[in-house]
Amino acid sequence: MKKKALWVLVVVWGIVCLCGSHGCQEQERIALLALKPTFNLVSWVDTGGSNSNCCSWKNVKCNPTTGRVTQLMLGFMSSNHFSTKTWRLNASLLLPFEELKSLDLSGNHLGGWIAPEEPNLLSSRLGA
Repeated sequence: MKKKALWVLVVVWGIVCLCGSHGCQEQERIALLALKPTFNLVSWVDTGGSNSNCCSWKNVKCNPTTGRVTQLMLGFMSSNHFSTKTWRLNASLLLPFEELKSLDLSGNHLGGWIAPEEPNLLSSRLGA
């Protein structure tokens, strides 16, 4: 009996590892769409409706197993890029990204952050 249970466990684990995630997390896809107007991201197209895989979007990298966003490359993409005017990013827009390890905002004339209501939550998620 123990051998059979162990065999089932190994097979299930193997299937999970081989299949991995087939797309991004819904709350992260929604958060990316909320960032779209902030950074003038014309290349982000939500063509698949609620089933769109944001892990395949330009400048987004995800954990292949969990489907969570791990890297956002948003440098030099703001609509303010050709202006010297600085602006502030609402840091709450980054809270849905639970596995975010790398965030590139270079060249966007970012002058600071609008802090979320729970600033410790954001710093703990970004590993600060």
